Amino acid sequence: AFAIWPIVRRLRRQPSRHELIEANARLATEDEERRRQIERLTDLNAELERRVSERTRDLAEAKRRFEIALDGSPISVAQQDGELRYTWVYNPPAIFAARDFIGRTAEEVIPSTTARAQDEVKRRVLASGVAERFEVSARVGERTHWFEGRIEPLIHDGVPVGVVSVGIDVTRHKEYEHQLRIVMRELTHRSKNLLAVVLGIARQTAETVDTLPAFMLRFGARLQALSAAHELLVERSWVGVDLRDLVTRELGPESETPLHRVHIDGEAVTLGPEAAQNLAMALHELVANAHLHGALSGEGGSVEVSWSRRGTATGRDLELIWREQGGPAVGEPQRRGYGRLLLERLIPRAVEGTAELTFEPTGIRYHLTIPAARLVEE
Repeated sequence: AFAIWPIVRRLRRQPSRHELIEANARLATEDEERRRQIERLTDLNAELERRVSERTRDLAEAKRRFEIALDGSPISVAQQDGELRYTWVYNPPAIFAARDFIGRTAEEVIPSTTARAQDEVKRRVLASGVAERFEVSARVGERTHWFEGRIEPLIHDGVPVGVVSVGIDVTRHKEYEHQLRIVMRELTHRSKNLLAVVLGIARQTAETVDTLPAFMLRFGARLQALSAAHELLVERSWVGVDLRDLVTRELGPESETPLHRVHIDGEAVTLGPEAAQNLAMALHELVANAHLHGALSGEGGSVEVSWSRRGTATGRDLELIWREQGGPAVGEPQRRGYGRLLLERLIPRAVEGTAELTFEPTGIRYHLTIPAARLVEE
């Protein structure tokens, strides 16, 4: 009995068959619950991976859109820390590379004057947490570049820890504005000159006519000649006028001149604006006189207009000759009208050249020299 008693005590502590059945049932229930939890965790993990994949794809697509929007554009984006050292730069201006900025301050990369002006704005943004706009210029090499944009504070836990700058290179627009101001000044200058010319034409025309209808006829015709030169100048962006085009315009159908009675000969020459409008007025006076009194007033007369370049000490000057043949007998008029004054004095003075008007028995001959400085070399 003494020997068996310890064994009996251990046997009494062993669970009964009923207890074992209940324990097995609990274990089966717990195992089923763990299996269902594992399945739920597996589904949650798959859903999480799907969402992460979608978010990663969305971020990659957004990044790609960001890159497409900025690549090839004049927009640059940069991030700086609280000490204003660059930590990230994307699409820097063409005059710089991203590696030029990382880990450096603005004064270590761009001209100091520009850097100080921009850093002043950035420090205000860091102190206030309020975004500001900026406009700066930077002299790089022989060219000045202009930038404008916005500086936003980079907030962490409610405290500004850096700035993000978005800048746009507006150099092209600044240069366009500068060019536009030059053009406007030039236009104002030319308008004043043109008005002075028109006033002079009106005054001189009024002195040579006796009636208002005659004044309107001659004044209008002279303005048309001036207008023809300006039309050609506009077509060439006010750079110059091809001499052949100008002669053809003044002698062609618009002036009712039969082209078979006009002979034009000369090399390619481009007149400057001042020379073009003055020569247009000279040609108009010659054409008008030829129709009224000269070679084109009858049936058999003709006009020859020729020009060539002649080397001089100041360059290759232009020599233009107007010659009439086959018209009525010509004699030098006793009265010196506006047309003669224009041809002999006003036109050569305006183009800084020389002129000679002769009344030969076969017709008028006009010789005009225009210095090379009044021409446009192609």
